Amino acid sequence: MHNYSYFNYSYIYIFFIFSFILTCFLLILNLRVSPKIKVKDKNTSYECGYIPFDDTRSIFDINFFLIGILFIIFDLELAFLFPWAVCLLKLNCFGFISVVIFILVLFFGFFLEWGLGAFDFKGIIYSAKYKDKY
Repeated sequence: MHNYSYFNYSYIYIFFIFSFILTCFLLILNLRVSPKIKVKDKNTSYECGYIPFDDTRSIFDINFFLIGILFIIFDLELAFLFPWAVCLLKLNCFGFISVVIFILVLFFGFFLEWGLGAFDFKGIIYSAKYKDKY
């Protein structure tokens, strides 16, 4: 039977309690001290003071979302390599082979997305040099 003591986690509990109290204090301080200037422009669509001259729900190419999603996916996968690089000398052959398989799957996914055309931007305006090509 294990003899766990909650005293070992007392610093974490103190940190959570302190951060909660500090957050509440700063929020209340902000509500009390900050100036409340009533200006008509603050209730407009944009707080910059310019009147919108076009519809804000304009249509743009979905490839921007695809590139953003792909960047997040590949960036997170590459972030998993940093802990491996830190303890590279302590890993045995199994650790090395698992990372090689991970990188191969990463490259396979990258080339699959490339082959499916996720990186093609034919709908975007190109420079005059390439305008006739597309």
